Amino acid sequence: MLTFPAQNDTTILRHKDAFHSNIIPKMSATGSGSGWDNESDSDKGVMNSIDACKIRCEGEMQCKKYSFDSEGRCKTREDPRLGKVAADVIRLAARPHGEI
Repeated sequence: MLTFPAQNDTTILRHKDAFHSNIIPKMSATGSGSGWDNESDSDKGVMNSIDACKIRCEGEMQCKKYSFDSEGRCKTREDPRLGKVAADVIRLAARPHGEI
C-alpha cells in the first residue's frame, strides 16, 4: 500500500519516497531467506562463505546487494531490484549503503 502525504501537506510524492517506503522493505523481507534470486548479476567467483561475499560487497562503494548460491558463487549488483523466485540461491541480502 502506497503512503501519501496528508492532504494539507504540500509535499510532492516523489518516486524516491514510494521506493523507500514500499519497495525497500519488500527487498529486505524477501532477501533474507532461501529460494529468492535478488538478480545480482556481477559474478565475483567462488567464495568460502556468505560472509566473504558480504565483505566483498561492502568493499565496493557501488555494491547495493549480493547473493551467494549453493555452488559458492558470489554475485553483486549496483542497482536495487526486487528479484524473483529461484531454487538454487541459499541466502541473499540487500545491503544498506546510505541512500539508494
